[in-house]
Amino acid sequence: MTIKNYYINIILLLYSNAIAQEDCKSLVKQLLRLPTFTQLSLSFCKLDDSSMESIAILLKRNKNITALDFSGNDVTIEGLKSMFEHLRYTFHTCDVELLDLSYNPLGDAGIEYIASLISSGSLPKLKHLILKEVNFHCDYCVD
Repeated sequence: MTIKNYYINIILLLYSNAIAQEDCKSLVKQLLRLPTFTQLSLSFCKLDDSSMESIAILLKRNKNITALDFSGNDVTIEGLKSMFEHLRYTFHTCDVELLDLSYNPLGDAGIEYIASLISSGSLPKLKHLILKEVNFHCDYCVD
């Protein structure tokens, strides 16, 4: 008798749930119990900078995530730095191909930080970066 390993593709869509910092820690603990999942959407969940460190713990353990959607939250450059600093030695090994940070107040500094991560090779598999309405002011952009 042969026992086969079955891979279950789980997509978690937690769209538009208000998740406070303590709720985020609890959510991460619960998600760590799940089998591996590949897509996580926490869009419009009222996440803020303090939530991103908890999210980093989840990302550190699940390296099979290919899509992350943090759109519509209140994440700034400080939240991004917190998450990526927490992941600095492991994030380059993950499989994230899509990262959506739209509708977060990232500003110019946040965009520059993301650009530095990409140019340094910290996001080697990233194919799609979505940055709609992030308070970015481009002097070089044309309409």
